[in-house]
Amino acid sequence: MVAPIDVIPVIHNALRADMAAIDRSALAAARGAPGLALTVESFRFFDEILALHAEGEELGIFPALEA
Repeated sequence: MVAPIDVIPVIHNALRADMAAIDRSALAAARGAPGLALTVESFRFFDEILALHAEGEELGIFPALEA
């Protein structure tokens, strides 16, 4: 049976993969590749998702761990 806590590694791995992709895109843009606007938009979206994720952990995960 899968519990809600089982999804934590999956979500964190996805966040890490997104960060790596943003890093690669930013480096490519710094080296002159086109597409900086897409990289910036990806970063903005990731920032929103990360803020929601952190808020969810503060409200749901950390209190459960403390209990």
